[in-house]
Amino acid sequence: MSKRGSNISRKRLSDYHVKLKLLKNAKGKQRKELLSNNQFLSCVCQCVHNLASGTVRISPSRKLRLGKHKSDIRQLLAQKTRRGQRRVLQKGGFLSAILGAAIPVIGSLLGKLFGKNA
Repeated sequence: MSKRGSNISRKRLSDYHVKLKLLKNAKGKQRKELLSNNQFLSCVCQCVHNLASGTVRISPSRKLRLGKHKSDIRQLLAQKTRRGQRRVLQKGGFLSAILGAAIPVIGSLLGKLFGKNA
């Protein structure tokens, strides 16, 4: 994470880190089940927002891979309702690309967080 901070609370990240990893490789019914939780859906959308706004710094190669999904990212960020967000996130390939960029950053953040408390 950059020093600019994030709107995602650290507690929420630690609670949903494992679910985010599961969601990255989930298919069909399992993905739908994971996204049925409104708080988790909000966490995923916040991760996407932080990637798009530059709050989370990612490598140029990951940024290039996400560029292929630029319209899906914009469409997700434009949705105001949970139903619309779920509809966008049900597309295959798009979510795994985003989570592939976000999960390592989240893992390193949690490692730093728990390393300081130990």
